[in-house]
Parts: sequence; C-alpha cells; structure tokens
Amino acid sequence: MSDLGPGRQRLHEVIFEADTPAGKAFDVVLLDYYMPGTNGVEVLRELGHRGIDAQLATKESRKGEMVPRLDEDLIELYEELRGTKDGVGVGALIDGMCGGCHLKLTAAEVLDAKRTDPSRCIHCRRILVI
Repeated sequence: MSDLGPGRQRLHEVIFEADTPAGKAFDVVLLDYYMPGTNGVEVLRELGHRGIDAQLATKESRKGEMVPRLDEDLIELYEELRGTKDGVGVGALIDGMCGGCHLKLTAAEVLDAKRTDPSRCIHCRRILVI
C-alpha cells in the first residue's frame, strides 16, 4: 500500500484497520464516488474481496477442526463425491428436498435414506445431512 496517495492511504487505514465495537464488521459504509486517488467503486470492490477472503478463512478453519473427528471412510466418500458432483459432496435435506440436486424425495425415500449410514440422496447419491 506504500504506492497509495496520502488520501487513499488514510481511507484504507480508516476502513480496513479501524477497530469496531466488539470486533463486529461494518454494516454500512458510505462512500463518495470521487475520492482522492481512488473512487467509491474501487473501495467497494476491495471491501468485497476482503470479506470473501475472511469468510473463506473462517470456513477453512472450521473444516480443519472438524475433519480429524470424522471417520476416514466418510472423508474419502465425501472427497470422491466432490470430484464427481461439481465440488458439492453433501446436501442438507430440507422439507424432503436434497440441497445437492434440489430434487424432492418421497416420504419412503427419506425413511430409506435415514436408515443408511451415511444417509445418501436416492437421486444424486450425495451425502445427506438430515
């Protein structure tokens, strides 16, 4: 950030490094379109990228905590499914619908899925979270 003009440098300090109450992120940021050394669109893009990076880091951290507690065969199945199902190996079953393929399971199919370990969608064969 050393190549930024003084106005833009200060903007970065205020937006990206400010301590917020209780560690919460900003809900709203008001920007002018015309700003010294930048514009509001550029700042919004950078805010969006930082938010996505933070969410990804949080999810990777949670995954790192969970994986050691899971059965090795389940992890192997999950990774295999991810490779063949466009990166999505698991789907939540909500109101009888698979979150992976978005197809509805009949009541009998839901019962069958609940009886298997791990539960799998009859249509796409993804692991179901029931």
